[in-house]
Amino acid sequence: GFGAVDVREALAMHRFAGSRLVVAPHYLGISGGHGDNSSFLSSNPALSDQMEALNPFTGHGPDFYRRAVRKEVKYGADCIKIMATGGFASPNDDPGDCQLDDDELHAIIATAHQLHRPVTAHAYTAELVKNLVRMGINGVEHGSLIDEEACDLIQERGAYLCCTFQPYEEAIHF
Repeated sequence: GFGAVDVREALAMHRFAGSRLVVAPHYLGISGGHGDNSSFLSSNPALSDQMEALNPFTGHGPDFYRRAVRKEVKYGADCIKIMATGGFASPNDDPGDCQLDDDELHAIIATAHQLHRPVTAHAYTAELVKNLVRMGINGVEHGSLIDEEACDLIQERGAYLCCTFQPYEEAIHF
């Protein structure tokens, strides 16, 4: 659902105390990717597919993502969040995996910007972060495996980085 939007609105109406929220109710990702929690049930394809079908923000192709961005905005998203790379905790991918192709990324970023919404990405590697920033992404979350060139490009283009500190070297070389 869109519970984050409801909480944001309740806070704005002073129904209870709390910080102002800027919400991305769902993250957009691919089937089997880092944002697809049904992957944990992949040993039972029927159950996994049923669970994936419950998430209308997991899909494929530029047209799918244009619709998904529009739906997020329709129901109150302040920003759009994408799962651009794999992760450390998902079963079928790696933090270095690029999970959306350039056409899908362009569709998401362009559609969100047409609707006056910023886009932020779950992304780790320097190569993908630089590509996202060149495409016009507004922000990067994590960025734990980026290099100095990526940092310079983020700053140069006016994007932001919400970095995550964790001893990734140990996780990568475990």
